[in-house]
Amino acid sequence: MQWLASGVLEWVRKLFWTAETPWQMLIEEARLIAPSADGVKMQCDLLSCQNAGWQGVTLNTTRGHFYRAALEGLTAQLQRNLQMLEKIGHFKASELLLVGGGSRNTLWNQIKANMLDIPVKVLDDAETTVAGAALFGWYGVGEFNSPEEARA
Repeated sequence: MQWLASGVLEWVRKLFWTAETPWQMLIEEARLIAPSADGVKMQCDLLSCQNAGWQGVTLNTTRGHFYRAALEGLTAQLQRNLQMLEKIGHFKASELLLVGGGSRNTLWNQIKANMLDIPVKVLDDAETTVAGAALFGWYGVGEFNSPEEARA
């Protein structure tokens, strides 16, 4: 899902700014927009369809609205995915651990915390993907009794 999210955000940047525009500029413009982006919504369910759509666009809509709506739309998709995982996994998430480039976006981190209603924690580990794969690999071959034990 996250590689799709970064692709969506890159697309929005190229659409309204340039590929060279610093991410901080997008973040600052979106930060000026109130939560819910004045009704502008981006439908980002890119796993079930390959189309994104915008709703609520008016003559007062700015590019900051589009970027904030993209962040909120992607977070809504994350929320649906997390709810599905919680349901099939019979658990309730108590926090969200973030890694990678998107985790440096403090506005998006706050949007995630607000929409998911759980704390977010940014991990500063460049090798998180490798460590996670190894953790589940060791658990999968029976070296540990649970992912939590492997993590410890």
